Amino acid sequence: MNAQLIEYIQTSTGLQKNTVESVLSAFVKYIQISLTQKFSVNLLKFGTFSVRFLDEREGRNPKTGENITISAKWKPRFKFSADFVVNPDPVAEFEAKEPKIWQIQIDGIAVEVPEFKLHSYSVTKNTPVWSEETGWELAKNIPELEYLF
Repeated sequence: MNAQLIEYIQTSTGLQKNTVESVLSAFVKYIQISLTQKFSVNLLKFGTFSVRFLDEREGRNPKTGENITISAKWKPRFKFSADFVVNPDPVAEFEAKEPKIWQIQIDGIAVEVPEFKLHSYSVTKNTPVWSEETGWELAKNIPELEYLF
């Protein structure tokens, strides 16, 4: 898998690396199975995976220049959705985005933790969490952190 993609998803969601890898592997497998069965897979605002049939045709061996027959086959393809927008500088946007910092209590001591690392600190619904917007609250009472549970 693409290490940068895994890191980006892990950072932006707070999921563990092995979870991200499993989800991506399942996604790729789903696309492969669907295309094998000649189904298209449409992802809104992203694009469509599909297959098309290429008839048998004549070609040329680029090394020898010899004429060859290229067998008929199903070929996968991808077409971006018209809604798919490319940010002119997505890397700068990602790097410029500072992760939200939360404070959690560990053994009665407040520790600053970036949001994407809350999972690794085993934050539960009853963990006291502090931010400038909320003050001290139990994690279960902070809507922004619902995805953790």
